[in-house]
Amino acid sequence: MSWLKLDDQLGVHRKVIKIQRRTRLECMGLWTLALSASGRGLTDGVLEDFELDELGAKQALIDELVRVQLWHSTGHDCQRCPQPPAGGIVIHDYLALNPSKKQVEDKREAERVRKVSQRDNARKARTTPEGQEQVSEHPVPSRPVPSPDLTDLSPRPESSPDPSVREIGPDEGQEITLEQHAANLAESLGVRKIDATRDLLAATAETPLTDLGALAIVEAVMRRRDPRQQPVRDVDAYIAGTCRQNPHEIRELADTIGARSLGATVHPLLSA
Repeated sequence: MSWLKLDDQLGVHRKVIKIQRRTRLECMGLWTLALSASGRGLTDGVLEDFELDELGAKQALIDELVRVQLWHSTGHDCQRCPQPPAGGIVIHDYLALNPSKKQVEDKREAERVRKVSQRDNARKARTTPEGQEQVSEHPVPSRPVPSPDLTDLSPRPESSPDPSVREIGPDEGQEITLEQHAANLAESLGVRKIDATRDLLAATAETPLTDLGALAIVEAVMRRRDPRQQPVRDVDAYIAGTCRQNPHEIRELADTIGARSLGATVHPLLSA
């Protein structure tokens, strides 16, 4: 496919306004169709009699376009335009404003060669050098990194008597609060704004949620994603989108994983 050029001053060009008003619109419609047919057929502006007949060209319209010199008929004296065959026409200055058949074909050939070269280079890049193991074009997806279990809040035997404090982590005697535990889990899941995400999930699930309860829902939503999809860059935005598009999924997860009961302190819902 090639593109043709039309000057935005065409409607007020002296040759166009020389056409009788009662046939001007019909003449210019025929002129435009002829321009398109020439570009499509790569005829360099020349149309034979059968091509004009195919366009439904009336002889009176052809004569009018020739009269105002938008077209030339056989035997014309314009030095810039080629001679058409008997019964045909040539569009005046077609090659001055539009690419020739040779230019279009050369461009197409250059594009074809470029694509062949591109495919060959891609094929060579996939060729395994001697002595190296070939890499499959369809590798097996890597095993996902396990996420922390947000539902396991049972105290360890060494935990502090204080119910709001529990021991976690590899170092013996290391103790953190539930709030710090939630903050660590949020960081591991990629949640940047715990409060906003918690309140949004609580409103969607229509139930009060703690930070840990909300993070349990976040983890469940992320686990349901197709592992072949692109990684989520903004978890907060992804969860917000899920709340808008699939609120029933959020309510279902809140019931299934018992998110309402996770954590020590229940945060009230935002007022409407």
